Amino acid sequence: ENLESVLMRQARLVQAELASRPGLLGALPNWFFRRLGADVRTQQRLIQKIRNSRRDWIRVRLQKVPARWYRELFALDLPAIYQQVRCPTLVLGGEKDVQCNPEDVAVIESLIPGAVTAELVPDLTHLLRLEAGPPSLIGSRELLRQPLEPVVMEAVTIWLKEQVTFKL
Repeated sequence: ENLESVLMRQARLVQAELASRPGLLGALPNWFFRRLGADVRTQQRLIQKIRNSRRDWIRVRLQKVPARWYRELFALDLPAIYQQVRCPTLVLGGEKDVQCNPEDVAVIESLIPGAVTAELVPDLTHLLRLEAGPPSLIGSRELLRQPLEPVVMEAVTIWLKEQVTFKL
């Protein structure tokens, strides 16, 4: 999935999450996120402004946005990059990742011509923490206070052990 699609998917998720919250729990954060430009329509306008700009940085409200960096990421041909990978690769994805599409684990696995181990971990987020309930961007701060999930460390450890061979 390209970056533009990710940004739009995240904006739709935040907008739906906030719309589903009752009363002030939804209204105040919804107002705040619209002001920051996280709603779908504002996100579309921001992406267009970045694409149309030729400057390295642009101002959006009171924030400096690295426009050139975004344009470079928008232009990446990720399938072509993955097809060039020749080293053993671990592709570890989370079922509740809202930044990387969980379906992309299988796509990336199919694109890499070298040895690939791919694993999609149930309830795992992009922050490598487990989350109960539906995928969410709003609870990220609380998740970051938790340690990395043991299932992640175990998967990486097992994969690394499989890659290392000692000959006596």
